[in-house]
Amino acid sequence: ESVALRILAMIDADAAMFPDGTCFLYLLLVCVHSSYCGRGIARMMIQKVLEMGRERGIDAACVQVTNTLTAKIFTRLGFEIVNSLDLSTIADEFGLDLSLIPQEETTIKLMLKR
Repeated sequence: ESVALRILAMIDADAAMFPDGTCFLYLLLVCVHSSYCGRGIARMMIQKVLEMGRERGIDAACVQVTNTLTAKIFTRLGFEIVNSLDLSTIADEFGLDLSLIPQEETTIKLMLKR
């Protein structure tokens, strides 16, 4: 099992967000090319995915965000932070090199929309 998966499992396990058997969307990745940033494209993509989920009877969604901008986008769309993990607290244990990550961006936030 990779270090990344073990770390992500740590933040999910602590949250206990849904009862067993609950169906929810797990948003894995949202990327917009730097040439197109600031145009609301990420927001529109997320809204479309949420709409597609609702059409299938899924009203809950969660995402793990690793930067402030992404957290702001999800907050504006009604997501709430339910758990967080500061990577600097586990860097030694997992052998993480955080030198390339700005200090204010070392926290993974688990966000939920019900």
